[in-house]
Amino acid sequence: MITNLEAHSKHKQIPFYTSTLLDRLSVIYKEMLDEFTEKKSVGLHSEDNFIKFLVAEKQQSKTDAKQMLKSAIMDNAIELSALKSFIAEASKDSAYALSIDLLKKTIFTNTLFLEPSTANFKSSGDFRDAELENFKELAQLLVEYGYLNSWVQNIRGKELTDLQLKSRRIWHKGSVSTWSPYLESILGMAFNFMTHDERKKLLYRDVMGSDQKDRIKVCLERLFNHPLWDEPKGEIDTLLISSTKQQELFDRKGLTEIYVLTGQNK
Repeated sequence: MITNLEAHSKHKQIPFYTSTLLDRLSVIYKEMLDEFTEKKSVGLHSEDNFIKFLVAEKQQSKTDAKQMLKSAIMDNAIELSALKSFIAEASKDSAYALSIDLLKKTIFTNTLFLEPSTANFKSSGDFRDAELENFKELAQLLVEYGYLNSWVQNIRGKELTDLQLKSRRIWHKGSVSTWSPYLESILGMAFNFMTHDERKKLLYRDVMGSDQKDRIKVCLERLFNHPLWDEPKGEIDTLLISSTKQQELFDRKGLTEIYVLTGQNK
């Protein structure tokens, strides 16, 4: 199965959907995880030791083994989140606001802990289930405050309402690539990250409380209701439709990380 996945993902002769790749990787992951937990003593049941098992006993490279874990984490996050209905099944589909590839490069890397944990499964230090709950909460806020329900496909000749245009601007690739790193700092403010380990683990922690959720809401309100998104048609639309990061535009317009976190630009 792994050989077939690699063939499809590396060659373009046969269209292969990213979501299908994730699904099948999760199947492989589960089968090997079951074997690992059966063979190894309970005291060794951790993601880190599972990666070592894949390398030592399943002849997987460390890179491939860690990618299998990452895929399972991301796949679970997608399945449980409000973002799911906005994600294209194919790698590219203009009828959807998001793609898995975009999420992998932007939102996931700034919210999920994608490295193997050393905590024993289901122990007090294992926060994978809590991480899923936290991402589920965050995703719902992104949909609500990011006006994702107002996103519509841009059809030639169709006039968009102001809200539809705003939503499309927020969720253009160039936009998401620019504001998604702010999410890491938003989480840092909400959860009062103090150590490097806390900053690295992001949503991999206890389920957020109402106070933490309220802090995130305030920041997302600033982020998605900034005047940048409501400007007249013109330069902004030309730049944001690009798939590249637009930090210079955001900085020039005052939609900075400091503004999102504090409401001030100085």
